Amino acid sequence: MKIERTHPHKLPYPVARARAESIAIEMSAAYGVAWYWEASTIHFTGSGVSKGVTGFLVVAKDHARIVLELPMLLWGLKTVIDASVREYLAQLD
Repeated sequence: MKIERTHPHKLPYPVARARAESIAIEMSAAYGVAWYWEASTIHFTGSGVSKGVTGFLVVAKDHARIVLELPMLLWGLKTVIDASVREYLAQLD
């Protein structure tokens, strides 16, 4: 099951990229998510409580797009996870 969100922003690209990295750092601390940059994309891999979660966050000049693939064990938490994703993306405002 996927969570996909696109969030517009008006930030200069370097600022948006820095905020996206802050989001990745927060997700890593909160959920045990490993991450790395590849060009303008942060790739995520879950471990611990988020084991099996994979996804990416693309930072563009006028928006950010996140896609997370949830393992079956987390499908029941999709609404909670989606709300958390929206909160993280709001940091790009």
